[in-house]
Amino acid sequence: MVKTAKHLIYAKENNKIEINQNGAYRIHFRGVKDKVNITVKQGVRAFVSERFCPKTPQAEVCFVVEKDAEVVLSSFSDISSIQIRHNINIAEHGNFSGYFGFFGANVQDNWQLDLNKGSNAELNAVSFCKDTDNHSHIITTNQLQGDNKVKFRGRGIAVMQSICQFVTKGIIQKASAGSVCSHKSKVLTLSDEAKAEIDPSLYIDEYDVSAGHSGSVGRVNKEELFYMMSRGLSEHEVIKLISNGFLVSRIEGFLITSDRKRFYQAIEQQDKL
Repeated sequence: MVKTAKHLIYAKENNKIEINQNGAYRIHFRGVKDKVNITVKQGVRAFVSERFCPKTPQAEVCFVVEKDAEVVLSSFSDISSIQIRHNINIAEHGNFSGYFGFFGANVQDNWQLDLNKGSNAELNAVSFCKDTDNHSHIITTNQLQGDNKVKFRGRGIAVMQSICQFVTKGIIQKASAGSVCSHKSKVLTLSDEAKAEIDPSLYIDEYDVSAGHSGSVGRVNKEELFYMMSRGLSEHEVIKLISNGFLVSRIEGFLITSDRKRFYQAIEQQDKL
C-alpha cells in the first residue's frame, strides 16, 4: 500500500493507495489489466488525474471517499481500444466530481456511484466518435440514504459510421428522502450514417425526492452546414467548429491542461471526417 506523499503513482506497482494529504495526484496505468483501490481519508481534499497507456486495454478503479473528504477526478483517453470501470463509494458528507473524455475506436466506459447521507457527486463525460468507432458509456448512480445529490452530464459527437451510446440508471433507495438525482445526455450526429443511442431510466423507492432524466439526439441541419461553408469554411472546418463548441463546456473541467489540449488536437488532426 502507498500512503501518499508520492504524487506520481503507478497502478501496476501499487494496487492499494491511501491518500491522506491534500494535494494533486497522477495515477499511471500501464499494465494489461490494472486494478487499483484508492481510499481518500477523512477530510482530505485530493485532485486526481488518470493516465492510460496503450498497454492498458482494461482497467478497474475503486474509490472510497471517506467522511467529509473531497475528490476531483479527471482523465482523457485516446487509446484505440479500452475498457474502464470505476466504482465510487462516497461516505457521509463526502464530495466527488469527475470529468472524463474519450477518443478511440472501441470504448467501454462503466461507472457505479454509491452515495450516502449528505454526499454529493457530479460526473461529466464527453466522447468524440469517427470512422466506425463504437463508444458505450454506462452510468449507474445508487443513492442509499437521504439528503444527497447526484448529477450526470454526458455529451457525444458521432461522425461517419460511428456509434455513441449513453445508458444511465438512477436508483433511489428506501430511506433516501430528500435526495436529488439529475441525468442528462446529448449526442450530436454530423453525418447520415452516424448513430446515437440514449437509454435513461429511474428506479425510485422513496416519496420525498427530486429526480429527472433526459436524453436528446440532434442532427446538424444541412442548410446550416451549407450556410457556414458559403462563408469560406470547408466541411472539415465546420465540423471541427461545431464539435469544439458542443463539447467545450465539459472539456474545460479537465484538471490537466495537457489533457484538454490532447482532446482538441484529436479533433483537429482528423484529415477526413
